[in-house]
Amino acid sequence: EFLRDHCNSEVLFVTSDTSGKLLLALRRFKAFTVNELVLAYSEFQEPDASSFPSEMGELDLKVDWLWTPPNAVSHPEGLSRSSVEYKDWKLAEFRRSYSGLLSDLKPDVVMTWNGTLAVTGCLVEIAERNNIDAFYMERGLLPDTLVLDRQGVNYRSSLAGPNRATTETSEPTRTIEASRRVRLHDFCDELKTSARSVVNKGQSLSEVELRSELGLSSERQTILLPLQIESDTNIVEYSPAVKEMLPLVSAVVDAAARLSMQVIVKPHPEDARRRASIEDACDHPCCYCSWDHSLHSLLAVTDVAIVINSTVGLEALMQDIPVIALGNSIYSDKGFTEDIRDLEQIESTLKRGVKNPFTQDAFWLFLDSLLSTGLFSYDSSDPWGNRERLLGYIEKVRPQAKERCDSPLYASELFNEAKELTEVLSSTRQVQTVIVGGFETEEQDLPAHVITIGSPRQVLHWLIGFRRTELAVGLQLSASLFKRLLCALIMPKKIIRLD
Repeated sequence: EFLRDHCNSEVLFVTSDTSGKLLLALRRFKAFTVNELVLAYSEFQEPDASSFPSEMGELDLKVDWLWTPPNAVSHPEGLSRSSVEYKDWKLAEFRRSYSGLLSDLKPDVVMTWNGTLAVTGCLVEIAERNNIDAFYMERGLLPDTLVLDRQGVNYRSSLAGPNRATTETSEPTRTIEASRRVRLHDFCDELKTSARSVVNKGQSLSEVELRSELGLSSERQTILLPLQIESDTNIVEYSPAVKEMLPLVSAVVDAAARLSMQVIVKPHPEDARRRASIEDACDHPCCYCSWDHSLHSLLAVTDVAIVINSTVGLEALMQDIPVIALGNSIYSDKGFTEDIRDLEQIESTLKRGVKNPFTQDAFWLFLDSLLSTGLFSYDSSDPWGNRERLLGYIEKVRPQAKERCDSPLYASELFNEAKELTEVLSSTRQVQTVIVGGFETEEQDLPAHVITIGSPRQVLHWLIGFRRTELAVGLQLSASLFKRLLCALIMPKKIIRLD
């Protein structure tokens, strides 16, 4: 909405699922599913694979995410879905489809989510091949923000790594004005007192209540150990020393026991299926496993945080809590964290002590750069100038845009259907419409002239209140005989098939 309303830009989306396309259409955005592109540009010339990095898609083989969205066309016979050959075939599909799309659209800028997986990374590859600037996006590292970076996200970000500049001028002696530093300090205080966090699940308790509930001793230092999902890209790609969580728990608990410290293990909420094994690993007198308490409550009793590369590490730093980083992250290797890559070093590092971040100029330089150049704030008052920077960039590149055609050249039917769907769902056009398939929204969120049929109950409801249907939107009809029969029963004047 910022790009559309403030940058006067036309924004088009590529999404991996049909429900995402419909939700975007409700908000007046045109969107295409990846599968629609694969089908629409099936005859488009395939780019030369040898001109692209060979490592693209390797991460997908490790985490098994390449196979979403489901194939719109049958994959070659005899290929295993976990094989390199299948991966290469899928890459060819993505590259050909994105080549056709960008050839038709001729956009000024491409923005993609994360970019480390093939379904999004291939879009950046094709954009760069066509001299189109790209931005990478990810969920914000701080509350109410979005990562927006020209180089990548997480450890690929322009702010990550020991040798990365923390300002555009890359002056190593840069300092922060006193007033700016006060603002940064106030911002950290505000986050702490307001309990705002990107990890906002769990019960909030006072320090006294939490110590009592967990049985924490006020005489011993407390370590906070947040766990991560082992198949997440931050572990697979950016954690050379730690690939499994249970050995990490054992190493930290053993070190804490020898140093008369205590440990709070905070499991990842999406790892609940391993609850029993995680709690078994925490079965030690000095260890407490917390599934149900908020991060804000836990940080209030934390003396040192041991993280791999979790966002929790950044939130701890912003509360002046010393951090030991075991993996590669946007905040590690900059002088204000203790960086180790060997679990056997945990005890000696704790014994030696870890410095507080607020005493380090490097921390304030990093935080200043992160807020002003690395994140997009949802706050329309633009407190750190990042929205203004993006607006300035869009204005700068627009005059350089290539000449566009009045209508797409290649897949005009795809574009026309996206336009029609957006007009219908945003009420620009009011025609009786039925969405056939499991659209993930409540009916009251839809315009009055649009209904959904995804269950026998909804079929009965439609039959009772029968209205002549002009448009049917079928979600993945080829995969469901039931949906195809529904479309035949409805007898609309037109069907838009969404794959």
